[in-house]
Amino acid sequence: MQDSWDVSDKLNVTFGLRFDKVSTSRPIPENPGRNGQTFEEIFGTPNTNTLDGADLIAPRVSFKYEIGEDKLATLSGGVGLFMGRSPWVWVSNAYSNTGVNNTDIFSPPSGNNRADGGGLQGYLANDFDPENPVLFVPQSELGSGRSTIALLAPDFELPAIWKANLNYERRLSSESSWTAYGEALLTKGKTQIYTSNLNLREIGATPDGRTRFAGSLRTASNGNSEFYNDVYQLNNASEGESTNLTLGMRRSPKDSWDADFSYTYADSKDISNQGSSTAWSNFAGNPIFNQKTLELGTSAYETKHRVLARFGYDLELRKNWNTHFDLVYIGKSGQNFSLLFDNDLFYVPMDTSDPIIDMENTDPAELAAMFEFLDSVGAPRGTTVARNSLKTQWRHRIDLNITQRVPMGDRFEGQLYLNFLNLGNLISSGGGIVDEVPFQTLAVASGTISEDGSQIAYSYRGARGTSIRTGTYAQLSRWRIQTGFKPRF
Repeated sequence: MQDSWDVSDKLNVTFGLRFDKVSTSRPIPENPGRNGQTFEEIFGTPNTNTLDGADLIAPRVSFKYEIGEDKLATLSGGVGLFMGRSPWVWVSNAYSNTGVNNTDIFSPPSGNNRADGGGLQGYLANDFDPENPVLFVPQSELGSGRSTIALLAPDFELPAIWKANLNYERRLSSESSWTAYGEALLTKGKTQIYTSNLNLREIGATPDGRTRFAGSLRTASNGNSEFYNDVYQLNNASEGESTNLTLGMRRSPKDSWDADFSYTYADSKDISNQGSSTAWSNFAGNPIFNQKTLELGTSAYETKHRVLARFGYDLELRKNWNTHFDLVYIGKSGQNFSLLFDNDLFYVPMDTSDPIIDMENTDPAELAAMFEFLDSVGAPRGTTVARNSLKTQWRHRIDLNITQRVPMGDRFEGQLYLNFLNLGNLISSGGGIVDEVPFQTLAVASGTISEDGSQIAYSYRGARGTSIRTGTYAQLSRWRIQTGFKPRF
């Protein structure tokens, strides 16, 4: 609900209140646990938590104030609570990964050979009944299979974020077509979302100071419970914030042309980008220094600097056949990315004399190649490279948009449009090129920790031709032309 109040002829205030409530009657199948223990006894929570009954009360208020008798300046703003990113695809993981409708077998028995009719091919050919598929596996039939589980944390809440903005605009004079403006937009997380793994088993510390875990959960003995593979939990946290500041000048249409120029600075931090649809990829794709901790870092979605320049021009070669041209330039900071060591944030040794390096078991040529690569991407030495702290080259794009009015009688008209996207690449094959780092991570190296836990033998992945992948973002680097027609009534 919403209401507006004209406090005076210069000040207007708007109040609003939104209420969201989730209701579901569909339960999540309960995982029965293993070896005489329930799932809740093993992990401290059942896997049957749902969003049923979760709600959000979101108040908002905004204002607009016209300054001075000439009303050339306007101050406006607002603050309120808003629903965050839609969580439904992540919630659905809890329904599809219960451990009672599938199981994982990482070390199949002998005979898992296509020629012998084993493995998936053999199962589909010899045992699978499409008329009577197995939907639920009784605990007694799980055998050596180990399940991957996804669940919601107890009392999981709808994602929500506080937003506040303040905007100031001023026309340069009563006769001027130019307006200067500035805006500040701030956000603060109330209930953000991140994914954790409840089955990680701690065994000590690594030489670079992070918590050390037993290893891949494909090996049963590495988990807190040997009867489960990964156990992913969707959680809430309040960490996360952003600041966006914009300054600009715009010219309203006059004498057949208009324009807009602006610069935006952004600083955005979160604990997880939750950029995927599955629990596994959201957990594995969130680079941090210490697993099982909340680490606030630069957001994958942050664009630190953005410059916009737009020039518009109107032309009427024939009466009522108006043609409008818009030439738009957007320049912005490159893509944020992280460096990884065995899927965690990378500690960059100072040099070959760094005591963390196990030189006896590290190939000197690979180490030299690793340092050369790290220097090429600007990674600082002697420290852990912070999440999303590195950037690709600036991105530059020019678009040309043409719209043509087409009269079609007294009541109707049409609009024909022709858009040249990434015009720079159309003019020159070297223009408009966008660099990318796939998934915004570079897996630089893996390593083996020495028996006494004091050193790491590095293995540079780039030297083996894998994981170090940077290149051209083909879709964004290509020029495109699109055209169409819109009827207007």
